[in-house]
Amino acid sequence: MSNEHYSVEKQTHKFLKFLKYNEKTPLLFDKKNMIVFDGSNKWEITKSEKHKIIYDYNSKYILINRQEPEKDEQGNKIEIPIEQEYKQFIEIADALKNESNHWDSILLALYPLLGIR
Repeated sequence: MSNEHYSVEKQTHKFLKFLKYNEKTPLLFDKKNMIVFDGSNKWEITKSEKHKIIYDYNSKYILINRQEPEKDEQGNKIEIPIEQEYKQFIEIADALKNESNHWDSILLALYPLLGIR
């Protein structure tokens, strides 16, 4: 207690060993073409590289599958470039992060995705 006010002691321990509490770089994954995009670079990825990202908890990336393409009124798929989809993803993630006021106790976050596998 300080100046007749209580303060909450922040928990410093980690709850689960497979849960990462730091932000990772989203890596948008097109499973049909085995292409990934990290916001600046686009490249083909092998199955072994994909598995390494998924199962290596120390990886700097978190793999995000692309959404299924929407359809127009005639039923045709509306394809958008992976770069545009990544930009939309980041905008939504940043908005969620800002709305949550960066609270450490909120486990619902899209940007860091918490590294849950």
